[in-house]
Amino acid sequence: MLRSLSFSPGDVALHGELAASYLRGGNPGEALYWVRRSQQTDHFNAAGRLTALRGMLEMGQRSLAEGDRRIAADSAAAGLELLRQYSLLTTKEQDRGPQHNDRNFTLLPQSEGIYFQLIHLQSQAVLSSNDTNDR
Repeated sequence: MLRSLSFSPGDVALHGELAASYLRGGNPGEALYWVRRSQQTDHFNAAGRLTALRGMLEMGQRSLAEGDRRIAADSAAAGLELLRQYSLLTTKEQDRGPQHNDRNFTLLPQSEGIYFQLIHLQSQAVLSSNDTNDR
């Protein structure tokens, strides 16, 4: 896919597939990079942003289940940062008025649930890590 990107650097679908591929992996830093690249090609895609949030959450949950607390915590932090940026962008667009928001770009209601799950994941990763250090 990376090779294809050199032929079509602005391809929205290709960027989305790359981001999804990295979200299925185990490196939150790389996933975050490709999610951001994808979001730059389709800035106001609320569904895509929600998918990325879920992907970071799922990466963190997988990592925690496998015992990798650092990756779980990093995934949660990356997901929370993506959600913060999403929230700031929706506020900015709403402040500009409906004439500038033709795609009705809003913070989707599912974002709140994902936020709480990311916070919970982050606390589990940190608390589990502290339990291990206390022994």
